Amino acid sequence: MSAPILLALIVGLVTLPIYYIWCIVSNYSIAKRIGLRTVIVPGNLTSPVWLLLGPRLAALERWLTGGQNRLLRYGWLGFDFKEKARVHLEMGDAFVIVTPGKNYVYLADSVAISHVFQTERRGDFVQPHEAVDMLSIFGPSISTAEGIDWQRHRRATAGSFNELTNNMVWTESLRQSHQILENCLACGDSGTNAIADIARQFALNVLMRASFGKAYDFQFPSESQDAIEAAPSAIFSSSERGENMDYRESLQLILKNCILIVALGPRFLEKWGDINSKLLLLGRATRSFRHHLDAMYEESRLDGKQQELQANLMAYLVRSSTDDKLLTQEEVRGNMFIYAFAGHDTMAHGLAFTLVLMAAHPEVQDWIREELQAVLSTEPSEWSYESFGRLKRTLSVQYETMRLFNPIAGLMKGTPKTRPAQLPLSDGRTVTLPADTPLCLNINGLHAHPKYWGSDAEQWRPSRWITTDEKGEEQLIVPEKGSFIAWSDGMRGCPGKKFAHVEHVAAMAALFRDHRVSPVLEEGETAEIANARIENVARDAAAVLNVQMKHPERARVVWNRV
Repeated sequence: MSAPILLALIVGLVTLPIYYIWCIVSNYSIAKRIGLRTVIVPGNLTSPVWLLLGPRLAALERWLTGGQNRLLRYGWLGFDFKEKARVHLEMGDAFVIVTPGKNYVYLADSVAISHVFQTERRGDFVQPHEAVDMLSIFGPSISTAEGIDWQRHRRATAGSFNELTNNMVWTESLRQSHQILENCLACGDSGTNAIADIARQFALNVLMRASFGKAYDFQFPSESQDAIEAAPSAIFSSSERGENMDYRESLQLILKNCILIVALGPRFLEKWGDINSKLLLLGRATRSFRHHLDAMYEESRLDGKQQELQANLMAYLVRSSTDDKLLTQEEVRGNMFIYAFAGHDTMAHGLAFTLVLMAAHPEVQDWIREELQAVLSTEPSEWSYESFGRLKRTLSVQYETMRLFNPIAGLMKGTPKTRPAQLPLSDGRTVTLPADTPLCLNINGLHAHPKYWGSDAEQWRPSRWITTDEKGEEQLIVPEKGSFIAWSDGMRGCPGKKFAHVEHVAAMAALFRDHRVSPVLEEGETAEIANARIENVARDAAAVLNVQMKHPERARVVWNRV
């Protein structure tokens, strides 16, 4: 090694730690001036490297210390699900995480959160690019655009989610769920441990129908393996043969490895992925996914005469691209990926949580069954979309799951890059946040906070959402403003919120009107012990990209007719 190279290495080894410490000290000084409590974390929270390494380092510390996180209690991907409201009860409903990159303000304060949503439209708060970079890997979209571009995307996508689409979602969700039920009943007393796989395929099939007008029958999965470590065998088999993946295969692999894809970039994977078998697989997935989206775009574009009759999401976006000239083909691709990300991954994990929790709570099954049997006839073919609005108890099940087991780990906002912003807090103070300061709206801390949800805030109890009006009719409660943000709020509120409601309620109706699910008892277990054991499967969750159960295969359940 030449002397100049050796000298450069020595200088680098000396200066990098000094620079690292200087960054933390500098950011700490800035954070203290905000006036909130602070905690230091060694990695930048939105760095792909830290997103990958943080949870592993935290797990290593727990292993070394016998289960405790002291140095790495905060700031790694998924820590907020583990901590729930405890972090805010100790640090305050607003506190600052100091990192070598930026300072992050963590919020579980309804007044502050409501203010952020209300003032976002006038530019007091923005969406930081680092929060949505991973969502732009296939093109710009409504989730990644800002300013005038966002308004254009909003106009282009607004027509996609309408009552015609929701009616189709209702019908397809019922069809899929009845096929699921038939397969589960056929399992007999041995039951199934493939809840996560069932929910994943359900969400994907409904998404395919809603997105592209393509109907798939439900194919019952085999016995489930470890959810986080095992990749779908079908993906590997097709890839190992050198075949192109179909849309569903490529999407599943992309969603599972989204952080790694962002870190390396789809183009890098497609060009250089053959240096490693996993990277080769991801390169094929990204290439296949882009190919399928472009092919479906062309199919919808050329099929102009039928477009007016189509109620699928791709057809709406293509019309925005070709007729209204609002979107480019790349932007159509980007928005379809966002629909896939939100419509598949969040629904799949959310429904899986619900099914496991329902198995652990027979009293909730009885409670919604009372409503389902009062509203829906004994003949499923007569269940119309008009019934959806009357199924308030059934909808409350989804609300309660999304309150405590929301697949989205948190929402990111931030102050503008060029000016500070004022943030009012529920304790009466107003703090000044420096320019370019990210805010983490801590869904898990907020939704489990006893200040908003009572002393049983961490208990899964759907009935908390139901109240009776002066006419004696049941209604969903309206939570305190800023205390429930499962589908975001304000100008960037989830456009597919009702889509998700309809899909989830239809599944509950088909699966629970005339049937019940319960844990398969292990040797020596009582029903009460089994219920507690299976609920712990749901609570043993982690953030991979979204929050999901670590070991859903440990929840073996059986369906029976009531």
